[in-house]
Amino acid sequence: MEIRRLDPYEEDQAEAVYRALRVGASADREAPVVEERHALLASLRGNASNPNTDRRAYGAWQGSECLGALLLSLPRRENTHIAEIEVSVPPGAKEWAPRSSSMPAISPSPKAVACSRPR
Repeated sequence: MEIRRLDPYEEDQAEAVYRALRVGASADREAPVVEERHALLASLRGNASNPNTDRRAYGAWQGSECLGALLLSLPRRENTHIAEIEVSVPPGAKEWAPRSSSMPAISPSPKAVACSRPR
């Protein structure tokens, strides 16, 4: 498995990552709130001009298949010691999860968490 940063201008890559994000975030939910593809890509494409947040997307790839997506938001002005992370894994991709003591299995449900990062 390889984790790669999304190039929001690469349409095929963006479609695969967004599909993983949407399916993973919608799984087993009655009324999921998922950012629309156009809005997400516009945000990522305009990232350099956003004075408040550095927003990045990553895909978890097994060959040419995107098995999961990660959205990372890093504040640029206030609370720069925290990050917001959203991980989405479609239920069918769960069997690709690594099984080692050094890395936890991938969960199919998205989570948003705050975590410290080095200053």
